[in-house]
Amino acid sequence: MVATRSLTLYRGFSWRRVFLLLLALGVVLVVQRTIEVNETQRALLNNSRQAAQAAHQQALALEQAKRAEQERLTKLYESLQIPPYTKLDNRGDVLDVDSERWQCAKSTLTGLIWEVKTNDGGLRDGQFTYSWMESISGDHTPLSGRVDGGQCLYTNCDTHAYIETINEIGLCGQSNWRLPTTSELESLVLLRNYIPKIDSRYFPHAKSFYYWSDTVYANYYDPDKYAHFPGVQAFQYWSEILSVNDYSLMTSVNFMNGLAYGARKSRNYHIRLVSDG
Repeated sequence: MVATRSLTLYRGFSWRRVFLLLLALGVVLVVQRTIEVNETQRALLNNSRQAAQAAHQQALALEQAKRAEQERLTKLYESLQIPPYTKLDNRGDVLDVDSERWQCAKSTLTGLIWEVKTNDGGLRDGQFTYSWMESISGDHTPLSGRVDGGQCLYTNCDTHAYIETINEIGLCGQSNWRLPTTSELESLVLLRNYIPKIDSRYFPHAKSFYYWSDTVYANYYDPDKYAHFPGVQAFQYWSEILSVNDYSLMTSVNFMNGLAYGARKSRNYHIRLVSDG
């Protein structure tokens, strides 16, 4: 009887011990799995940070290379005593480099003729802004963009109306004025200037703000340039931009920092027209 009772207690003790051992083993496995998951998450986060840092370093390297090339060209012009631009009067005739009044500037490098802004409150005043708009009809019916969405005088405040007006008056003897491409507009950027980042010796009254181009933003987008919507965190809509060719977005160049950005056509930005000469 005593032996039977002892055996019963021993067996009860054994099952309880087995249960506790199994429970402890389960806890150990759960903790180990949690540690593995946390380590995986830390590794992914670390990889993400490294990728972001690499992209940032690449963008800085591209910016430094662009600055170095621009400085090299500037030094080359200065060493050859060739000015980067030639001043033109309203008929398109070349003026002396020291002239105090000129209407256009012709690039020595590209041969493009650029509109020069004024500060007299007239048609070409540098303060005026325009919405982006194009039309294929003579009655100013918009094919794309927004009609008269900017702030200006003497014409509808959109790119189409302004281009038509400048071509009608034949500024600097030219009648083929147009919006520049993004790359053409970026050629005016002078990074060594403080603000605005443009050669103020030839382009006075420039603003440290956005200037319209004729380039569709989705087609131009380059992640290495960190282009993004003004006021929206960089890359927040990166996949949508690349997957949807949104023709309501156009590219502009901000002469505060010399970078390209995408914007809705309804925004009111500045304009600097260009002519092929």
